Amino acid sequence: CATSKPEEIDESLRRYFMKRLLIPLPDSTARHQIIVQLLSQHNYCLNDKEFALLVQRTEGFSGLDVAHLCQEAAVGPLHTMPATDLSAIIPSQLRPVTYQDFENAFCKIQPSISQKELDMYVEWNKMFGCS
Repeated sequence: CATSKPEEIDESLRRYFMKRLLIPLPDSTARHQIIVQLLSQHNYCLNDKEFALLVQRTEGFSGLDVAHLCQEAAVGPLHTMPATDLSAIIPSQLRPVTYQDFENAFCKIQPSISQKELDMYVEWNKMFGCS
């Protein structure tokens, strides 16, 4: 069983779970690896400084939030294409994904979890978690 609302699990049901683990948000190293892995499927041109900025700006993002951000940035080159039949476009015709594509994606993709929620999960983990 997995949930993002552990506080809603009834006490009588909670005692049947031998392990109750809080999976934290990805740290900077994990976020960097997620970004690199997802961008490896695309043509991109980001330097080390831009990667570092992306990692910094994704503080507080879940792994799924980072994935959504990368997906949104990856379609950035499509938005700059003339209005033609996109099914006829081959990947080599697209410009590389740039930092500006991520800037645009940050306008649409925000962290899905608030600090208040994180604090609540940490408290719940202290009371009922196994770690």
